[in-house]
Amino acid sequence: MRITDFLSWYALEELCLFFAAFALLVFSLRQRRYGCSLLGLLLLAASYLPLQAVLAYFDDLYKKRPVGALAGWFKALPAWVLLGTAAATAAVLLAAFWSLWRRERSRITPMSVKEATDSLPAGLCFYLEGGRVVLVNRTMEALCRALTGGPLANGERFREELLARTERPEAGMPEPAPLLFQPDGRVWSFSESEAAYQNAPIRLLMVFDVTELCQKTQSLRRMREELEALNRRLTDYYREASALTAQKEILEARVRLHDEMGADLLMMRRLLREGGTEAEQRQLDERLRRHVAFLKEETVPVERDEYRLLFETAERLNGRILVEGELPGEEPWKHIVATALHECFTNTLRHAHGRTLRCRLEESPGQLRASFTNDGVQPEGPVREQGGLRTLRSLTEGAGGRMTVSVDPEYVITLELPKEVPHALSSSDR
Repeated sequence: MRITDFLSWYALEELCLFFAAFALLVFSLRQRRYGCSLLGLLLLAASYLPLQAVLAYFDDLYKKRPVGALAGWFKALPAWVLLGTAAATAAVLLAAFWSLWRRERSRITPMSVKEATDSLPAGLCFYLEGGRVVLVNRTMEALCRALTGGPLANGERFREELLARTERPEAGMPEPAPLLFQPDGRVWSFSESEAAYQNAPIRLLMVFDVTELCQKTQSLRRMREELEALNRRLTDYYREASALTAQKEILEARVRLHDEMGADLLMMRRLLREGGTEAEQRQLDERLRRHVAFLKEETVPVERDEYRLLFETAERLNGRILVEGELPGEEPWKHIVATALHECFTNTLRHAHGRTLRCRLEESPGQLRASFTNDGVQPEGPVREQGGLRTLRSLTEGAGGRMTVSVDPEYVITLELPKEVPHALSSSDR
């Protein structure tokens, strides 16, 4: 390659490096990177001088200038020195531009702040006293245009517009802040705060789209009302079922007593004909009094308290029911405990030939424990559950509880009832 062709290409390369160094100088000054600015000046000189030397080689007018001597010296340099210098200059320029680009990407600028706030789903508006807007994002601008039909030019006027249109949330709503209901069905939560900006107070308006949250809250409220109505119906149904069960048990007891009275009459006939001991006569007298008292009882009304009925019946039969603890007053525990008292007292009189039934009630977190013992004759072996005990077990297990019967060291019936009932809603669910 001829020397003239080589220098022509070299001059074009130096011209490109010159403009690149000039661009580096401008960008570094714009970013206030003065170290890069000084480097840009050095690279600008490093590319300008070789360019002038090449031009002096081709133009005789340049030879009469001081740069002509530089051109002669430059011409004598080997080609690899010239190419190496140009390559080094280009590498330094690329490294400087890469540093500036990375800093530009990582630096927080007003434009980057605006882009970040525009990407938020919430609406933001910063304004100074008097209403001058400092920053407003895209969401707040769109809301302002939807409400007023124009751009957000004054922060205080827009705040007054929001306050005039917002409403206080109803009871049970998730947002305590005022709510803005738009005609299209969207709901916004409005809040405001104040901070310091350049030694002056700056106010911030914020709006959040809570449409979905309010819809779900309304849906949950309707579901809660439906569940409360269902719970009331289930409670009434259980109360009626409990009353019917109590009446059925009383009727069955009267039928059994009616049958037993036949045996009592036969025993009375035998005693009248054949005579008997004084103990047999007293036993017959007690059985007749007890059976007649049961048969003279009228049908128990639903509204009458089951506990009072049991205590009155026990007193008429010369018996006692002693309770240690507080009897439950809520269904279904009240009916279950009352059924247990009725069945255990009946068994005390009929099978154990006792007079006193003891009931002990213990409450623990999430559970009610009731145990029943008597002063009668203790059974010699396992107790066969039938009739009333079977009904009591069904009631207990139907309410999610557990019933145990033990005979060692004494005859004890224990009920463990949970505080929450599976078929009805507890207060914590409402």
